[in-house]
Amino acid sequence: MPLNQLKNGSKNSLVLAINNYRKVVKKIEFLEKQIKYYETKMFSIGGPAYGTDVRNVSNPYDNKLIYWLDKIAETQKEIHFLSESINDFLKFCAMLNSFTKKVLTLNMIERYTLLETAKALNTTSNKVSKTKHRIFLEWDK
Repeated sequence: MPLNQLKNGSKNSLVLAINNYRKVVKKIEFLEKQIKYYETKMFSIGGPAYGTDVRNVSNPYDNKLIYWLDKIAETQKEIHFLSESINDFLKFCAMLNSFTKKVLTLNMIERYTLLETAKALNTTSNKVSKTKHRIFLEWDK
């Protein structure tokens, strides 16, 4: 979902953007596995088909190759489209400083608790909470 559709000045809009980001990343990972599967299927050879007419003299592997190449191309287009949909969120993340980006990643994307985030960053949970609040304020700009 484009950033301008998600940004409406509320905390929920950032939460929706993060949820959308998580979904898109999982979908891209799945599609990349699909491409690997399609590549293995593209080079596999089927067994003989008994009882069929042998009138077709064209190479039956050409059709399979084209079919799998089309599936790979479609999947790559979908990955590109999904990547574009999270580009705005990634640009927002790039604007944040290093510590704030770590808080966003650990606490909000990977869903660490405040205490787990504070421990991972060697800071206090109060500082993590304030940083999280600043992230929401930055999102609203």
